Amino acid sequence: MNRRLVCTLLLLSLAQPSVARDIGTAAAVQPTVVGEGERIIHLNAAVRANERIVTGAEGRAQLLFADGSAFSIGPGSDVVLDAFVYDPDRSTGKIALSVTKGVFRFVGGKLSKEQPVTISAGTATMGIRGGIAFLTVQPDHSVSAAFLYGEELTLRRNGVTRSTRKQGTAIDAEPGHAPRTARPLSSIEIDDLLCQFDRGPKKTDQLAEVPIDRSKLPAR
Repeated sequence: MNRRLVCTLLLLSLAQPSVARDIGTAAAVQPTVVGEGERIIHLNAAVRANERIVTGAEGRAQLLFADGSAFSIGPGSDVVLDAFVYDPDRSTGKIALSVTKGVFRFVGGKLSKEQPVTISAGTATMGIRGGIAFLTVQPDHSVSAAFLYGEELTLRRNGVTRSTRKQGTAIDAEPGHAPRTARPLSSIEIDDLLCQFDRGPKKTDQLAEVPIDRSKLPAR
């Protein structure tokens, strides 16, 4: 093969648009859930790396990843699936997500047992090892990270990191301020968070989320 032909083939390959890699599956959906390019995400549809997902006022979705992690997206939410890399033989990899607004629930799989999974919310970043955590991002960019079960939860903003290992606690951070120290969650707050996913708008046959094991929740 001559040099000119090799160069031509190389240029053609570089000109081809990159194909987004599938990184997970929509295990539960309730309209309206919109992905990249305004595509409607249906039950069992693949979700892609760097894809932006938006839910309407009654929209919800649960995404499952290959390591067993589950990420639930509540109503009126906006998230970008930054990265998912997983080596099942070594149980190593990375999950990274970016959220703009809304409420989110993360139930850890194999990866979060080995290293924190990170969820970025503007200038704030939540890290979760194992277990169950919620992240709520308000329109004014206030952030609240709730830790229901697992090894550790951290919240970083303005160069300050707060952490908690106590189940049933939350860390809050207002815009422009460092996170506060962890505080206890009230039973009402826990119920409100669970209602966003378990007992929210009327479920359709498509919406059958992996339920929370309530025996692992903090005592009320």
